[in-house]
Amino acid sequence: MNKIVGSNAWANLREEDGLEGGNTFSGRRHTPETIEKMKLAVIKRPPHSTETRNKIAKSKKGQGKGIERLRSQEHQQNLTKSLQGKAPWNVGVNGYKNKSQQLTCPHCDVTGGSGGMKRFHFDFCKNNPNKKTVKKSKQKIVMCPCCGKTGGMTNMKRFHFENCKHQDHNEK
Repeated sequence: MNKIVGSNAWANLREEDGLEGGNTFSGRRHTPETIEKMKLAVIKRPPHSTETRNKIAKSKKGQGKGIERLRSQEHQQNLTKSLQGKAPWNVGVNGYKNKSQQLTCPHCDVTGGSGGMKRFHFDFCKNNPNKKTVKKSKQKIVMCPCCGKTGGMTNMKRFHFENCKHQDHNEK
């Protein structure tokens, strides 16, 4: 029988020490005493000797910062040459703001991206004398059979009908 699970059917039959599953301290907090001990340990630690500091400096020498560490100068120049004259990766991607996608409304001279301009300007521009209007359908009004309260169909279905105070609870 397994100690942790209590049944061999559920167990993986391997001894567990609690260290293999990742960070076993996750979700916990250090006590104030432990925090003090850790602070003292850092304060009491002796500084690196000059020999150690020289070794660290030597190991980092010539690495550069950021991307320079990953690519040599020659590699970076080759990449630059190979990409010259090519369009950027995001040209033509949906949502990329390109000057060719900019539209200007003839009624109010506002310039913007094609999506928003087609939606709010041109035929629907408030300065357009022949402005189109979007028909908004009215919501159907319904009445509660128990209490007579009226309201829009969606809200009445969602909030009122099953929760009505005057409803006969024996019907449920």
